[in-house]
Amino acid sequence: MEEFRSHKGQYLLDSGKLTGSFFEKTVIFLCQHDEKGAFGFVVNRPSGARLGNVVDMSLPGTLSEMELFLGGPVQTEILSYLHADTSLMQTNIVPGIEFGNSVEGLMEIASNFSPSRNLKVFGGYAGWGPGQLEAELEQGAWFLHRSSTDYLFSYPSRDLWAMILCEMGPQYRLIAQAPDNPSLN
Repeated sequence: MEEFRSHKGQYLLDSGKLTGSFFEKTVIFLCQHDEKGAFGFVVNRPSGARLGNVVDMSLPGTLSEMELFLGGPVQTEILSYLHADTSLMQTNIVPGIEFGNSVEGLMEIASNFSPSRNLKVFGGYAGWGPGQLEAELEQGAWFLHRSSTDYLFSYPSRDLWAMILCEMGPQYRLIAQAPDNPSLN
């Protein structure tokens, strides 16, 4: 039996085989992956809404104006966030990246000024049961890519899937540049 290998802190990218599904052209940051399953957030799907328009409480201006991302199709009413800061000593995903899901924690982050702080807020998440993600990886539904805070916070989210694929090499670039409907070519 093969030993379990966690992909926590890595990115999942649609391999081009998820056309027509919720996950078409998505980039997912895996926050947890173990024998019990996995969960993460789609980091390249802005919802078009501002956090202040969807949270039923008074938020500081910086939080209120933040863009809300659709983190996945599961429990879209649940609010979660990824927080990165060079001052974070202990984190729960990979060094420098912290996951949280309380409005109080979000408010605390917003109240503490840090020039190196980055924050992304999500409604919903992507989740897999035991062995489900491993089976999808084996079927070739996803590409794995290394962890980087730059991908989470520094690049335009709508272009992220194609950009990462192009960086991965020429064979991936072909997938990134393929037309949505080849019959219209």
